[in-house]
Amino acid sequence: MSKHCAPAVLAALLLAACGGDERDTNASPPSIASLEQSGQLPVLDRSDSLRGPDQDQNGIRDDIDDWILRLSLASPQHEALQQLARSYQSAILVDSGNKAAVHDVTTQTYRAVACIMARSPSSGAGANFVSDLKKFSANTKPRVRAYLQYSTALDGSVGKLPDGNGCER
Repeated sequence: MSKHCAPAVLAALLLAACGGDERDTNASPPSIASLEQSGQLPVLDRSDSLRGPDQDQNGIRDDIDDWILRLSLASPQHEALQQLARSYQSAILVDSGNKAAVHDVTTQTYRAVACIMARSPSSGAGANFVSDLKKFSANTKPRVRAYLQYSTALDGSVGKLPDGNGCER
């Protein structure tokens, strides 16, 4: 093999090893519906209601509560995720003009994040849970707007990490 052919052969082998070919780059990403049907994403409430359905009145939307309970985790990890889900729900529902209420929700969220991080198998797993719950909680335009109003109300504020692991239970 000539030295001029070697780079082309090497590139082809690398693409084959990585599974890269022309068809992969042209494939369209899976739809949300197909990801929900496969179980890769939870089926989320998409109503215009900020609160969403919460039949058991535990402060967590039923769709998110269901997702948490379906995860193969120990009870302390489920409790940590539920604590964070309640805090995100509170952030969406809080009156962003009420500084004391915003502060209370922020304290609740700091505690819940600390609890998630303390009970997760790794910091990466904990960060993924925090990110996923935020995305799932603010999954509609009205919920995103409400969360952004809460976030804007925090502008310039300073928080304090909780003492201990932050867990309610």
